[in-house]
Amino acid sequence: MLLLDGQKPDFDFEKMLNTFAMRHHLRVWKRPATLMGKPVWVSAATHDTGIELSQEQRNFIHKIDSYIDRERAKVVSDLVFTGKVKSLALVERSGVPREFANATGDKVYTDGAMAVLMF
Repeated sequence: MLLLDGQKPDFDFEKMLNTFAMRHHLRVWKRPATLMGKPVWVSAATHDTGIELSQEQRNFIHKIDSYIDRERAKVVSDLVFTGKVKSLALVERSGVPREFANATGDKVYTDGAMAVLMF
């Protein structure tokens, strides 16, 4: 379970890709802050590309696309396609590791940027 500041997502969306093993997965949290009087929401997206049996968890786990920025680009593209996005920026974040391992040990690669969208 992916947590943000110890909290479960407020919304959790999945779009299956003709098989249980492959899906787009979006988790969304509402933040306590506002920006220009509007609520702030943050999300994390992964593209699940397969499943495997975890000996440690004794359960099936999803494997993700290691290049997580591709899923960010897909989510941004889908949101822009709605015609509701008024502005968009990729914000560089210092101190974000460009390569790391996730909770299941998969290598993950990112440019470290965060997409900021105004609706």
